[in-house]
Amino acid sequence: MGRPQQYSDKEIDEFLAIAQEIGIGKAIKELGYPKSFDTAQAWAKNRGVNVNVDPVMARAKQFDLLYKEEDMLHVLQEGIQDWFEYMSSNKGEIAPDDKKKMAEALSKYMNSWLLLKGKANEIKGTVEKTEIDLTIEEFMRNAERIDKAKSEENAG
Repeated sequence: MGRPQQYSDKEIDEFLAIAQEIGIGKAIKELGYPKSFDTAQAWAKNRGVNVNVDPVMARAKQFDLLYKEEDMLHVLQEGIQDWFEYMSSNKGEIAPDDKKKMAEALSKYMNSWLLLKGKANEIKGTVEKTEIDLTIEEFMRNAERIDKAKSEENAG
């Protein structure tokens, strides 16, 4: 890792003067320094300078909370719950292609959940099935039986 870049007072003053006119992001692009938005904000704060914030950055900051880990976990939990409700309420009425899509959706939800929880999302070694695993397997077997019975009924 390199040492932090040292900037002269003149460079910082020049940056802040431009940033007051056109915003931090545009000033960084125009001057080529500092390397981070946070450094520029720190300079402004330390010198008591009020700078314009780029509209894009201001809008992005509004959505910061949405992307916090706990909020993402909440969204994933709702998605898994919606998946389960859909599968439960449409027993036997789901086409094979739709089942495949639903299985892929659940897999994405679960992998994202595990990733956010800091757990591996690749299974290696032996895995013990939990009660939830067994319940899902039973649910899927029952759905397949119902589909098969309906297919035979329609064919006959």
